[in-house]
Amino acid sequence: MAVSLARMVPRPHSVGMSSEDSVIEIGGEDCLPEYPRAYFEAAQRLLGAPDGELILIALPLIYLQRHCLELIIKDVHLASLFFAAAKHLAAGNRQGLVPDRPPEHHRLVALVVGLRNSLAEHNIPMPSDLEPLARTMDEIEGTSPDRYRYAFQRWTKAQKSKGEGPKMSFPTPHQLPLREFQARLGALMRVADIRSEDSLVSKFYSESTLVLNLAIASGNLTVDPRIFT
Repeated sequence: MAVSLARMVPRPHSVGMSSEDSVIEIGGEDCLPEYPRAYFEAAQRLLGAPDGELILIALPLIYLQRHCLELIIKDVHLASLFFAAAKHLAAGNRQGLVPDRPPEHHRLVALVVGLRNSLAEHNIPMPSDLEPLARTMDEIEGTSPDRYRYAFQRWTKAQKSKGEGPKMSFPTPHQLPLREFQARLGALMRVADIRSEDSLVSKFYSESTLVLNLAIASGNLTVDPRIFT
């Protein structure tokens, strides 16, 4: 099945709109969203602005970049977990029937640690530059991705009890190497690009299918025919 991000849908004619106006449709089996690519491409287009205008869009731009990185980490982790589940299932362990899922939190460094542990089960090293980029971005955002979305950080109970207000998101100057981040993300996108047979994500899913097919062919794994009805 071909994977595409979105498609144009003709829009009914209405007052003030031409027949060429359209809306974007996403989702469904024929149009599965590629989340990391969507955020990467959005950041790429914003980076097309002249340097003098980047100051106006720096915060949403870096938020797109950090979220792209988070999605790359989670996509690779999910594929690794699918491979682990396939191996357990092929070995007769029915607990592998439902693969685990990556953590739902948004802490980049913690997500990298979980991914590293998952990859270690397959004796696969971490993708180059993934952990260094995660640590760099985590250091800039101060473990709080809300810095890119709100002018103030979350108001804690401790601050309230002391009669203090919330901290500013960026009380001191920070340098944002946006173009450098984008270049590094571009390299990591090739690791998680499900459309590429050479990507780590695609290889995990391909190997998962191979492992299950071999187990079925050898008689170590049986399939309930009712799933096809």
